[in-house]
Amino acid sequence: MDVYSSDVIAAQSGDIKAFERLINASKNTVSAIALGIVKDMDASEDVAQKVFINLSLIHISEPTRQAEI
Repeated sequence: MDVYSSDVIAAQSGDIKAFERLINASKNTVSAIALGIVKDMDASEDVAQKVFINLSLIHISEPTRQAEI
């Protein structure tokens, strides 16, 4: 089991702190990917913020829903 597995499981069960830890652990990666796609720092920050807002809304409304990637 990797470092984040227990937080993923806890977040899926509604643990807000675990969800926050996952966001903090992945925010730099998400921002870097967004920057690589949009090639603009301000726009990449907007994209990353939208990603985390959408994840938060899903987590709040459906904490047991698994991401479809």
